[in-house]
Formats: sequence, C-alpha cells, structure tokens
Amino acid sequence: MRPFNWKVKRISRLYFWIAWFISNLIGFGIVFLILGESSNYDSEQIEMLLMIVCIIYVVYEFLLISKRYHDAGKSTAFCVLSMLLMPFAIGSILIMWICAKKSDQDNEWGPNEERILYEQDREYYGR
Repeated sequence: MRPFNWKVKRISRLYFWIAWFISNLIGFGIVFLILGESSNYDSEQIEMLLMIVCIIYVVYEFLLISKRYHDAGKSTAFCVLSMLLMPFAIGSILIMWICAKKSDQDNEWGPNEERILYEQDREYYGR
C-alpha cells in the first residue's frame, strides 16, 4: 500500500483515509494495551512506553498528512503550520479540509496517479 512506502511523495484520498484509519486503530490499540498492563509495571516504564508510542504515532501521522498535502498541491510548510495550529482547532479544520480535497494535477511532487490510471482504462470508465 502506498502510504506505507516511504519513497512515495503523494497519496490519494482513498489511500490516505485507509492508512489514517489503520494507524489510529493500531496506535490506540497499543495505548490501551499498555494502559491495561500498567498495574504490573512501574509508572515510569509505562510513561516511557507511552511517550515512545506517541512519538512514533505523531511522526507517522505527520508523514501521512504531508503526503496528502503534496497530492493536494500544498507544501510541507503549510502542513507544519496546520499541525502547529491543531491545539486551536483551526489546524484540525485545515487538515480535514485539505485531506478531503480532490487530487491536484501533476505538480512538483509527481504526477497524478488517479489521472494516469483513468487514462489507461478510459474505455472501462466510459461505460
């Protein structure tokens, strides 16, 4: 799947939402497993594990969102700005707005793969 490939610079809406849903399930599942076992371990160990999981989750989400921003024709700096504004709810609205936007045409981050697939199978889609 393209969102898990580090070499891909842009991903479509479908790939983004699938990867976002899977990463949230895995991330929250790991957090709940750690918190469920918290009575067996020292609180400092639990905090360290939670911090590591949160850092990995935030980095992956940033990479995923920046790939989606590239597909929508926005820069990584705009992605960073949106993520910094997340505590004020403006960033969350910007991220959801950009991630729901249609794919941009070919841009500096590569060609539009949806357009290429459509042109290859034009007879199929023309029915």
